[in-house]
Amino acid sequence: KVLAPCDFNVKLPAKPKEIRKRFAEAARTQSQDDTTRAKGGDLGEVCGGDLPAELEEAARALAVNGVSQPIETERGAHLLLRTA
Repeated sequence: KVLAPCDFNVKLPAKPKEIRKRFAEAARTQSQDDTTRAKGGDLGEVCGGDLPAELEEAARALAVNGVSQPIETERGAHLLLRTA
């Protein structure tokens, strides 16, 4: 389930380096995931089958440096930033 854009308020700039920096800051301050919060939300390299289907589908649809709308799974709401 993709949440409405107004359900999560993170404003990101247009430059890729700034997008990554702001995404990491938001993850460190707003994430409830103890595993990735300290790494600025970085999941590392992800292969097919590593993520729930909703997240994989959203990740495939993103362009490099694209940020997803909030995606709700059984584990909570997620934002994705595609870096490669």
